[in-house]
Amino acid sequence: SSGINAEWPLRPGKIDGVNLPSEDAVTRFATAPVAPGAPTRGSVEDNRATFTIGVKDVGVPDGVTKDILVVKYYKMNGNQPVAGSEIVYLQRLLDGENAQLDIASLSRGTKYGVQVKLMVAVNNDKMISSVYSARTTIETTSTGSPISNLRGSLDQFKSNSESSLDDAQSLTDQLTDKLAATARSFNNGKSGSIGSVDTLEAAISQRFATIQETSNSFLKSTCAINGFDFYVSGSDSLGTESNVNSVQHCLSKCADTDNCVSVSYEPNSNTCKKKARRMGQIMYAKTNVISANLFCAATQSASIDTWNDCLQDKKNFAGADLKNSAGISNIEECLAFCRITDGCKGVTLNTATKTCYLKNKPAGDSISTHSSAVSVSMTCMAATRGSISRCSKANTIFAGSQIGSTTRDTIQSCIAYCSNLNNCESVSYHTTSRSCRGNSKRMGASQQSSSGWSSVNMYCLGLENAA
Repeated sequence: SSGINAEWPLRPGKIDGVNLPSEDAVTRFATAPVAPGAPTRGSVEDNRATFTIGVKDVGVPDGVTKDILVVKYYKMNGNQPVAGSEIVYLQRLLDGENAQLDIASLSRGTKYGVQVKLMVAVNNDKMISSVYSARTTIETTSTGSPISNLRGSLDQFKSNSESSLDDAQSLTDQLTDKLAATARSFNNGKSGSIGSVDTLEAAISQRFATIQETSNSFLKSTCAINGFDFYVSGSDSLGTESNVNSVQHCLSKCADTDNCVSVSYEPNSNTCKKKARRMGQIMYAKTNVISANLFCAATQSASIDTWNDCLQDKKNFAGADLKNSAGISNIEECLAFCRITDGCKGVTLNTATKTCYLKNKPAGDSISTHSSAVSVSMTCMAATRGSISRCSKANTIFAGSQIGSTTRDTIQSCIAYCSNLNNCESVSYHTTSRSCRGNSKRMGASQQSSSGWSSVNMYCLGLENAA
């Protein structure tokens, strides 16, 4: 049966005439949970849709915790999924409550299928996954809702207007009044809209000053969670940065801070709180906060060339196991699991058993050949190839944290060396001698001026194309 956590007693006896030990032996096992019901659709607009997932309806026994929801959505042609359009991401669950999904990266006038599956933790150790739920099909509208269109007018006005500040404020007030009026007539009939006109007006006026600074494209990604705070305490809190004008700016501050793996950004105060836990110790709803996972942002920006460089087909990262999960269909799902798991630096997927193994080293303890294995280093994925000019510090050595050295023809190949070197977070490269140094600190223990050297933070590279 599905969702069973059981013990199976093995009674003593004989094998080939030899008495077995007198004590009973016990084997413990758990079965996968049933799949949640198909997502219940809420509001559907031109580029986003909301859903409720009935997590509470899935029963699990003692010792089993509902931990993660895997969300999969894809474009559809008639009744068939469109090949290559699938996007998968993972969302942590809060105390087993029903989950609210807000998918905000959809195309206008397009048919989509949405499915979910549940991952549970057994005795705080192994992860087991259900199969995917039945599919819910939606079709986005061809044009935005009245509220969305007026918000777009505000965005476009702020970015393009060359009027004086007085004229700009006047037109902003006019557009905000129009938005409030539209909301009054639209509010009651629109599922999932803001509950009251006063709340809507306040939200628009408070957020208007930072609308453009916060990239719309990034907010639509699955790496930023709007309206939730990643709570941490003690040593997991790595300090607060002031005068930060966007989520990307906040993530760049995190990328330059050793041990930082996530942020919570507050646009009203332009503050950025840096965290040492990828999804916080707990995640809770909080208005005017956008939280983001550095590993998610850095690896999702990877190019096709990076995928070709980093994906190792028929290679197994042996050892350095962190945890594993059955029921993982592809390497993208396996990486999504890694992104939200603290300490995960690499993955191996056994495609035959559909088991994803998370590693605490980029390439495990060793690499072996395996016909059913596909492996990826997270550090490699974060080091997006291409232009490194934004991240490179010219005539500078990151000193005091060197953990390896080699000779490489280019700084790009030096970065590739670091991506598979355990605990390597940055490189220093000399163009004439072709000397390549890997460092354990993102900005080195110190920075020294030295002609011909260039130094690069690996996580900065991953964020270069994140917007």
